[in-house]
Amino acid sequence: VETDKPASPYCHPLCSYTVGEEVRISVTFDKPVEVTGEQIYLTMDVTDGISITDTTNRAVFLPEDSSPLQLMFLYTVGLHHTSHGNGLAYVCDDMNCSLGLDQAAAIRRASTTSKVEAKLALPPLPNRGIS
Repeated sequence: VETDKPASPYCHPLCSYTVGEEVRISVTFDKPVEVTGEQIYLTMDVTDGISITDTTNRAVFLPEDSSPLQLMFLYTVGLHHTSHGNGLAYVCDDMNCSLGLDQAAAIRRASTTSKVEAKLALPPLPNRGIS
């Protein structure tokens, strides 16, 4: 999981991005995948208490910018979003460390034979956030 977005020059020294800034994030697979549906997201770790109904902390899927090996997401920095100085990261805990899919969405390994669900688990977070 990567982003090529540099720190904002308009931000005070303790933060990297400002409200409204957009950060493009890529998730790379080792084998080609096929995506159905567009309700795929990456939940960002930018709030103190994540509410199940709050979707402002999600990076949304960009199907037009994605390829079979790389899915692209867009996160827009929201008011009061913070990573507490740890760098921008996705939500990862003992119960969940993967891409989010609504019921109509699926990511499957691309194959000429029957489709197999792709492994959507993300790697454990590095100490410095998304690189």
